[in-house]
Amino acid sequence: MRMSRARQDLVAAVGDASQAYQRSTHALDDAVADALDLNQTDLPDPLARTLEQMADRIHVLEAEIERLKKAADVPADAPAD
Repeated sequence: MRMSRARQDLVAAVGDASQAYQRSTHALDDAVADALDLNQTDLPDPLARTLEQMADRIHVLEAEIERLKKAADVPADAPAD
């Protein structure tokens, strides 16, 4: 499918505006980080923290399952239903 010249110009203009916005946002982020003496790599990673919390919760749940199996006299290697 071939785009009309007007559509090509529009797509190019939107792309240019998007890139300009990204550059200005990046420049603002850098200026704020410099003003606050922050480095993005020094900030906590919320995704890593969430994954750690999920792993901790999994360990707690696995221990609870094992405790319940023992209480019900189910072999430890029995499959979960």
